[in-house]
Amino acid sequence: MEGVVTLQSAQTPKELFPPPERTKSVTFRNSSQKLYNLPPPKAMEPTRPVTRSLSTTSLRKTSDWLSHKPYVQLLVDKESREMSAMTQSVLDTENIYNQIVDDYVKQAEQAEQCRNEIQHKRWTERVADPLQKAIEKYIDNQSSEDIEKRRRRLLAQYLRYCNIKGSAFMRDMIS
Repeated sequence: MEGVVTLQSAQTPKELFPPPERTKSVTFRNSSQKLYNLPPPKAMEPTRPVTRSLSTTSLRKTSDWLSHKPYVQLLVDKESREMSAMTQSVLDTENIYNQIVDDYVKQAEQAEQCRNEIQHKRWTERVADPLQKAIEKYIDNQSSEDIEKRRRRLLAQYLRYCNIKGSAFMRDMIS
């Protein structure tokens, strides 16, 4: 968008004065007794204000000027960046701490699992295997006839118990 700008200045434009060859020297005296050599005054024509159209560079400068942040905003932005840097260092430290704790917990869990495996192996070697062998030895020493007699005796005992109580489960009778 182009517009018209009027410039007004306290200085007199040079084009209003005639070239130096044609000027006559006139001496004026002011209150401080200084002498000034000035050219004679030129007949003044009615002047119109000096105008110019705004170029794109001046428009760009204007938009740059309008887009500049105030000093307080720049200070706030700087403080914000400093706070972000400080909080980032705290977050980095916290992340490193969390990683160290995670590594420690994983190592502790692996150690606990290893202890449990060793404990289970020892229990199997010291308790379960000897007990299993003792049971197998006892069963191997009994004949199938002895096992059948024992089964019949338990079944007869269960039937007597059911006749007395009415109805019952075998597990109730044994315990």
